[in-house]
Amino acid sequence: MKPHFVPTMNPGPNRCWKLPARHWWLGLIVLSLGCGGPQPTPGGTIGTLQIAGQPASDMHVTVFDSAEQPLAKLGFGITDQDGAFELFTNEAKGSLWLKDGEYVFTVESAGSPLTIPAEYQQPETSPLRITWSESQQELNLNIPGESSR
Repeated sequence: MKPHFVPTMNPGPNRCWKLPARHWWLGLIVLSLGCGGPQPTPGGTIGTLQIAGQPASDMHVTVFDSAEQPLAKLGFGITDQDGAFELFTNEAKGSLWLKDGEYVFTVESAGSPLTIPAEYQQPETSPLRITWSESQQELNLNIPGESSR
């Protein structure tokens, strides 16, 4: 029976191991597969959304830079069952960390049965306007009034 690894000598002082060609290809395939699928992108600035004082889940929160006209869409977040969200850049290609400045937020349902007043769905009319400082820990967005289901 032939051994799989046959030691040979290089012209130099180092030894190398000859592997049959099928083992090299197998090794290359294993390496190209990697160690799993794509890794999730970590979120950036964190926040919470409440409607009528209650956590609002399954909501799409979009952030716009109010210093630019027309308003520039910077990114978004989706609220969890506690109304918490993390901001991501457009298309979720990276985390979005807000810098000092003025921002406008819009809110739309991402599957929630809650109805959001129309004024909160457009950046030009949304009253969710925040002056943000990088020293702040968390965004707190609140839509007052009664939530309708």
